[in-house]
Amino acid sequence: MKRILWLALIAVLISCAKEPQTFEELTAAGNKAFLDEDYLEARTHFLKALQQKPTDRATLYFCGLSYFRDVMYDSAAFYLKRADLIHPDDREINLALYPACFNGEDWECARKSLRTLIKTGDSEDDHLVDLANLSVNMSDFPYALYYYKALHRKDPENIDYYFQISNAAAEIGSLGVSIAFMDTAEEEFGPRDGIYLNRGTYLAADNDYLYWSDGSALKMFDPADGSLVSASV
Repeated sequence: MKRILWLALIAVLISCAKEPQTFEELTAAGNKAFLDEDYLEARTHFLKALQQKPTDRATLYFCGLSYFRDVMYDSAAFYLKRADLIHPDDREINLALYPACFNGEDWECARKSLRTLIKTGDSEDDHLVDLANLSVNMSDFPYALYYYKALHRKDPENIDYYFQISNAAAEIGSLGVSIAFMDTAEEEFGPRDGIYLNRGTYLAADNDYLYWSDGSALKMFDPADGSLVSASV
């Protein structure tokens, strides 16, 4: 019986001796598991390695990626944010951090990361739509207005930008801008229900319930039910 226990102890010791122990061994094992797409095994080693070197860039980066590959976006962002904090303006880190934050609906982090990508080489024009939408998600309407105006300048034939600019302007209390853009939209694209409804909302908010749209009909916004009615004059 003692011999069996002794052999079992030796087996355990041999097994433990084979387990990676040093930082270099742990990261090497983590990298191998990552390449083998065994992301759970990979981060098990990376997490142990981070206990020894909490600020190591590569380990934080690949630990974050191993969570991301397993669709664990919050955990991925946690380690990638740590890497970004220690290594600011690192393009490779932010290329991974942006989708982690975006998919995890951390809009502030996503916009910050996207701005870093622009700072480190991307064209802002290529990301205007994302920057505008992220700003809306954050309820940061001054920046949303800024980015939608930039989009409008690039593509003045896109009617959607008239609505987005008007809505963002209304959110910051610039109802005159909202109404003016709806007026311009009507001039450019002709009468549309969406234009009337939006303009009626802005006029109601501005306490201007009556609006002459043409010489034959008076467009009136009814704030009770949000409808527009026509009255002959």
